[in-house]
Amino acid sequence: MKLFAGVLTCLMFVFSGCGGGGGGGGSTDGTTTDNIIAFALIAEGNNQTATVGTELENPLLAVICNSEGQPIVGQTVTFKVVTGGGSVFAGAATSDADGIVRERWTLGTTAGPQTVEVRAVNSRGEAITYSTFNALAVADSVQTIEASSGDNQIASQLQLLPTPIKVIAKDIYGNPKAGVSVVFNANNGGSATPESVVTNLDGEAQTLWSLGLSVGNQTLNASVEGFTPLTFHATATLDISSPPQNIEIVSGNFQTVAQNSLINPFEVLVTNALGNPVNAPIIFTTTTATGDAYLSPVTVGAIDGIASWGKRFPADGEYQVTASVEGVTPVTFTITVTPSTLFLYDGNYSCNSIQSFSITEGSVNDDPTGGIPFIANLNTENGHFTATYGLNVPFYYDGWLTVDSNYHATAEGTYYQQPRGGGPQTSQGNWSCTRE
Repeated sequence: MKLFAGVLTCLMFVFSGCGGGGGGGGSTDGTTTDNIIAFALIAEGNNQTATVGTELENPLLAVICNSEGQPIVGQTVTFKVVTGGGSVFAGAATSDADGIVRERWTLGTTAGPQTVEVRAVNSRGEAITYSTFNALAVADSVQTIEASSGDNQIASQLQLLPTPIKVIAKDIYGNPKAGVSVVFNANNGGSATPESVVTNLDGEAQTLWSLGLSVGNQTLNASVEGFTPLTFHATATLDISSPPQNIEIVSGNFQTVAQNSLINPFEVLVTNALGNPVNAPIIFTTTTATGDAYLSPVTVGAIDGIASWGKRFPADGEYQVTASVEGVTPVTFTITVTPSTLFLYDGNYSCNSIQSFSITEGSVNDDPTGGIPFIANLNTENGHFTATYGLNVPFYYDGWLTVDSNYHATAEGTYYQQPRGGGPQTSQGNWSCTRE
């Protein structure tokens, strides 16, 4: 039936008007004495689809016809692979009694359109292509999954990465493989949108990756059934651009200290909505227990979100210290200051000797028995003071005054003698004194 169909097709071409309506050496039984090829009519095997590297299911069949549309018997033609890199079995064929030639075609390993031409040399020695068979080679089963784009990006926490995450599926020959299901799973609290994607005609599947909250390395896995997941990496940087949203006490609350003693600093932490430190200016305001203003507000800049402030309280009592930042509910410290006579700012202090002496409380006009009075101008923030002693041959003292947790007061530093009326300094040395 196939052979007869090939002949009939060739004859129908003639009757339809091609070749002038018959005659010209033809015969009614479908044979001819005109053996000059006019065309090769494709009968079967055209436009097949198969996997790369495989032989087509159906052979290639063509009817060799003369100008009258009659089949030519005994005509040899060649089958030539033109595109796709495949191969044909014989490469040449001679038409049979029905004018039909046959060939087997194995596709090349490159996916896409492929062609085979039916060729011959005419009576004038010209190389002629008489017809072209077409086929579509599709990729083989998926063999590899590779990262295509989107690895090693950097963005702030919870931000969408600018470049999509892409993977490409390929067969054993490196052809993109469509229709492969890929599942994307973001770790570290991140997300992938969408999570499940099927590869397109280019073998690609892509998703958008939004980072999680954790700072540093984050990962996303791309998984295909039967394959080891691919891992993408991204670096999440700390987001400190958001405004302050919270302030909390770190240390220094509910202290009890002696008056004029150095306190443990009041320390707070300022964070944004993500819980990250924010370097906002912090205002510390001091009031008494009754709410009366006691010390003027002090503004402190935060470093890594931490701000601290401390001072001496010269008067006993209970105080509240409020730490506030614009737009955020403030926090309040409570501190209790107990009475003490260890030392007073801007007072007189007495030393029994220069090298080892005790400090006693005094005032500008006091001259404690057995002591050597000097007037100390004490820096109330850090305990530094300078002092002078003597009228005719004054001594000058420069040092620091501190109080430990047991209320022991210690002064230490350097001293020198300045003769009256000027002249070189003498008697320089170190000194210290302690009140137990």
